[in-house]
Amino acid sequence: MGFQTQRKRDGQFARSERVVPVTFPPESIGENIFLADFGLLLKAGTSVDYKFQGVISFISPERFHNYDPSPESDMWSFMVVFFYLYTGFLRFTGGYASSADA
Repeated sequence: MGFQTQRKRDGQFARSERVVPVTFPPESIGENIFLADFGLLLKAGTSVDYKFQGVISFISPERFHNYDPSPESDMWSFMVVFFYLYTGFLRFTGGYASSADA
């Protein structure tokens, strides 16, 4: 199966099942980078008891306010990972708003 065919099939599955990836720690990124690991997915709308799953630097703001994972929190985490891979450093590294670059 070609890459484009597999990517299309995986995207169709994710949309049809409304799945949301769970965040993962940066140390799990090795030499091989994968666009998605469907072992880290859960169905959209699934409530989770513990909101701080993953590494704090990658967790979206709404997860700190006791909201369940959503496509929006997924996009936040994706962009944090993208920024990290592109620049080599994390945008938000501290626990307070003052630690973020303005």
